[in-house]
Amino acid sequence: MQQTSRFGISGSLQLQALIADLNWRIQLLNSDIMEEEQRSHTVDATDVFYPTLAKHLRERRDKLASTVITLEAQLMAIDPLVGTAAQGTQLPRAGGSAMRHLGTPTAANVDP
Repeated sequence: MQQTSRFGISGSLQLQALIADLNWRIQLLNSDIMEEEQRSHTVDATDVFYPTLAKHLRERRDKLASTVITLEAQLMAIDPLVGTAAQGTQLPRAGGSAMRHLGTPTAANVDP
């Protein structure tokens, strides 16, 4: 039997909520990165004129994506059925749902 919090929420439900929140934050960071790149007219992160703010936002987004991958692995360990059901409802994965957010944000990997 799974432990529940004082609000009656199971561990797997808490993880699912946290993962969803972090994915939402990743989407926000992607749109902020895209906005900053459009403002500066520079999308190449290796360019000397690439905005410092966009660099920092990319680092933050990548760290959050790594955290999501770790949490998804924990979720699979706690409740394998929840993890496999979640895979069918999200965008195609390449190593985790957060991986679709890595790289330069484009219309293809930024949800509306």
